[in-house]
Amino acid sequence: MVDDIREDGKPKEKITYTCPSLSLVAFYTAIVCVLLAILIPIEFRYGKLAMFKKLDLSVADGASLKDYILHKLGVVESRVTAKHFGTKDRLFTKDELKTYSGDSQIIYLAILGQVFDVTKGASKYGKGGGYSFFAGIDGTRAYISGKFDDEGLVDDIDGLRPSDFLGLEDWLSFYKKDYIYVGKLIGYFYDKDGNENEGINIFKEGVKMGNIEKLNSAEDSKLYPGCNSRWTPETGANVWCELKSGGVDRDWVGFPRKYFMAGQTNHRCACIKEELFNDPRFKEYEDCDSKAYACKVKDD
Repeated sequence: MVDDIREDGKPKEKITYTCPSLSLVAFYTAIVCVLLAILIPIEFRYGKLAMFKKLDLSVADGASLKDYILHKLGVVESRVTAKHFGTKDRLFTKDELKTYSGDSQIIYLAILGQVFDVTKGASKYGKGGGYSFFAGIDGTRAYISGKFDDEGLVDDIDGLRPSDFLGLEDWLSFYKKDYIYVGKLIGYFYDKDGNENEGINIFKEGVKMGNIEKLNSAEDSKLYPGCNSRWTPETGANVWCELKSGGVDRDWVGFPRKYFMAGQTNHRCACIKEELFNDPRFKEYEDCDSKAYACKVKDD
């Protein structure tokens, strides 16, 4: 009790501490919430917080942390966004596509109007690479013609053979499998809205005709199997027929003939039955007996 008395003998004044009431805390909290409710929308619309509206915090399946961060930063969008996060078709003009011809770190090319990121193949498509002439352009026709100059590196596919369109279809499948699809090129194949243009119609019709021709060719090979053939310096070129030739097993041997398909000036060797000897599509080999199973081929 001594501690409670001052030196002059009077009792010390007691100081009491009181906590704010719960109602006062609620009052101040309410004020803060109201202020935040006013300020935050303003910041989101006009201030620094506006940047957060663009953020998509979802994580795509299969995306690495590195890809995710690059995607959020907008870096190498084609290789990240297209692969893991999905994207609408990006439309390129020819001038825009040229900017990805290998001078920058990203390399694009187009085939049949579809643009692909081929950056991972920079050793081939980059400056000095064996296929660098394809970078930054749509050189569809050159995949068939093999002409890799300004005249040949064009997108025009009119007048190609049906089998050529099947070849282009294979090339397109290759790029879809090995590289990342980016978008479409405005021009011969797609219009300014990304809708199919004349070139795509030509391509689709060509593929259809190519498949019909391929089917007919397969059936043709069964009816008129190819001959076996061999060339040596000593004997020259020889053709012959047996129970299996041209990859076709059968119960008849046949006789070798020059087979001229409709509308073509070149020919192939076919094994035919005797009943077709008078068919004008089949010509005998020079100096070879009509019923011989093997013939020596002379220069035509």
